[in-house]
Amino acid sequence: MLLNVSFSTEGEPLFVFGVIMLIILLSQVFLQRLRIPSLVGYILSGVALGPEGFGLFNPEGGIALLGAAGLLYIMFTAGLELNLGEFRKKTGHSLLFGFFTFILPLAIGYPVCLYLLHLKPLGALLVSSMFSTHTLVAYPIVMRYKLQKNEAVATAVGGTIFTDTAVLLLLAFIVAFHEGKGGSSEMIKIALLALTMVAFILLVYPKLGRWFFRHNSEDRTSGMVFLLTLMFAAGILSKLIGLEPIIGAFLAGISLNRQVAGNLILHQRVEFLGASLFIPFFLISVGMVVDLKLLLGGTFAWYVAGLLTAVALLGKWLAAWMSQKLLFYSPLQRKLIFGLSSSHAAATIAVIFIGYKIGLIDIHILNGTILLILATCLVATMVTESAARKIAIQEVENTTEIPARPDRVLVPIANPATAGRLIEAALAFRDKTSDKESVFALALIEENGPGFEDRLRQTRKFLNDIAVAHAEHEKYLRTLMKIDINVVSGIIKTMKEISASHLVLGWGGLPTTADRLFGNLLERIISEVPEMIIVTRHRQPIHNFNTIKLWVPPNAEYETGFFSLARKIIEIAFSVQARLEIYSEKNLSDYFSLISQRTRISCECKFIPINTWNEGVLNKPKAESQDTLFVYVMARRGTLSFHNIHEELPHFLNSLPDYISFMVIYPEQSPIMRHSGVIPAEEIFNTPLTSRFSKIRKKFHKIFSFLRLNH
Repeated sequence: MLLNVSFSTEGEPLFVFGVIMLIILLSQVFLQRLRIPSLVGYILSGVALGPEGFGLFNPEGGIALLGAAGLLYIMFTAGLELNLGEFRKKTGHSLLFGFFTFILPLAIGYPVCLYLLHLKPLGALLVSSMFSTHTLVAYPIVMRYKLQKNEAVATAVGGTIFTDTAVLLLLAFIVAFHEGKGGSSEMIKIALLALTMVAFILLVYPKLGRWFFRHNSEDRTSGMVFLLTLMFAAGILSKLIGLEPIIGAFLAGISLNRQVAGNLILHQRVEFLGASLFIPFFLISVGMVVDLKLLLGGTFAWYVAGLLTAVALLGKWLAAWMSQKLLFYSPLQRKLIFGLSSSHAAATIAVIFIGYKIGLIDIHILNGTILLILATCLVATMVTESAARKIAIQEVENTTEIPARPDRVLVPIANPATAGRLIEAALAFRDKTSDKESVFALALIEENGPGFEDRLRQTRKFLNDIAVAHAEHEKYLRTLMKIDINVVSGIIKTMKEISASHLVLGWGGLPTTADRLFGNLLERIISEVPEMIIVTRHRQPIHNFNTIKLWVPPNAEYETGFFSLARKIIEIAFSVQARLEIYSEKNLSDYFSLISQRTRISCECKFIPINTWNEGVLNKPKAESQDTLFVYVMARRGTLSFHNIHEELPHFLNSLPDYISFMVIYPEQSPIMRHSGVIPAEEIFNTPLTSRFSKIRKKFHKIFSFLRLNH
């Protein structure tokens, strides 16, 4: 030991836990300022605290338990973080790069490990497979420059899925051979069991996830417990069939990817639990087995680390170069792919640590891998930063920017049972690039009527409960309370006061008899509010939908606010990784591709033509459509895309089964008209009352015409 401390920590779990939590805090605060990944800081902390450092802790007991859980968790989150939408969009490119980034480092690394590091064949194969893994440490840089849509990024992300999965499967066979299960019958058995497990997790887990979050979306804690349960269950299943538990955990992460990616609150909790507990404990436990004396006492450890790092970077550079030549990418895109794929972290340390535990590699390789992680993470961030900045400048020069207009969403709430769903919809339509308040939850109190003081007190409590329930969104969400003569007047005034760009309302069903005569709340708001109006009835969290079906009437693309509407739908589909299907008479593929290009948001879009709008839009959804969100583009009377069928649509929607979720969206109307001080003629003559009298007059006219013809 470097320092013999006589203080005994045996039987003092409180002391152990407290010191390690302090180490986690210091690593996050100070090392981030030095631009050193916290992952490296945790490992170095483990080195200092372990038997070969100051000797404060022994990597057994509670540390080993949490470390084992952290090993599963780090691979589980690796699966959760992958962008499966990008993989599906560029499957061919991803598979090609995935093949190169797996096979080239493996082919280069194996002879190096065998002849220069003098490892046994199985050990050499395991270490060389470690070169094939990569972790997207530099991906936040890509997000900062908004390059997620770039083909090179999609290729790198998809390649990560392929190569990490291939390495973990190869690890299973390496471990099997090492344990004496290398016979042909044993290998066939392991392969069949592995395929069965993969099929079970990838097919059953997503259905379990959708079912659970559909029925438990309001519970704030059970979602996280559910994820942990499935993670450990997958690890146990993997262990039972003779594979490493991290393989099951990784597959569980991939299978639950959609449920977590679209759920901001759950995603934050997954990150929090991993960053603050499981992953740090695992990395600290890894550091505790590192022999610091070997690093400081000679040159061999540095020789091993330098050789490992050189092979890792060379293999990834060759994979990026080969992909660039075959996929006709630019040199900057090659540089970006290399930057994203050159960092080794999660899967790397998992594979090497398992190899060390089962005796395939020695402490020199483990020590060298720690230095490799530090070096490759630094190289990856620098290369990605340089390439991303230059590509972003090129894209700005070649792209017409959309005028910046802050999105401010107003959502009136009154019923505690539906307020959560309405606020969720409002958050989905907010500007994701802004950190400012952008969603305003409005509670209105009519000044007329009995019990005003009681209603005032109840409303204040209601808004306080809303703020507490949505504390995770306090940066974006603000509650408002207004007193007005009626609801419509209060909504209209508040829209003007906060300069709202969107209004979210709940579906209220069919109007009453009085509503038909004098106009219901929605009709009165539509006639007075020119901004985008979203009327929603979604029966489960938005992130649970795997398909969004957008119904677009003829001429809707000529409406002033349709571009903004389409952009929002693309953003939502992208954020929840849902497939977007567009139903319209006219092929709008080029229109949506243009929006995707200008906003730099990739989305899996599919155009489905319909013969006539009137027939197609009234087709009832199938029974299995509960995981589909139907979005109907409506139109105000007198506008370009208005059709008589729009008046029948509310009756059709009201007849749908209760489990069907839908949104009705009215695009924003011309801002030129709105700010000119001129009231459009259709808004004067098409008030709810005159509109109803007009319909009655037309019906009487038809009756009299029929009588005259048959007289």
